[in-house]
Amino acid sequence: RILPGEKSHLVMILQIMLDALRVLYDGYGEIPISGEYDNKTGEAIRQFQKANLLSMTGEVDLTTWNRLAAEYNYVARDRK
Repeated sequence: RILPGEKSHLVMILQIMLDALRVLYDGYGEIPISGEYDNKTGEAIRQFQKANLLSMTGEVDLTTWNRLAAEYNYVARDRK
């Protein structure tokens, strides 16, 4: 589980995925890749959760992570 306020390489990976997916979602803009789970990251997660009919907790649980990873892989595959 990734929580608001956390600082880690995992948060940085999360931010990279969110930033790549922002073209699919109107609810958030560019995500700074800082490794810190800040307000912009939390808002992007909540918008992602809302758009995917997940609980809008702002926390990245296994369900949210798996959905993010699946969409990121789909978008990354299309860019090749």
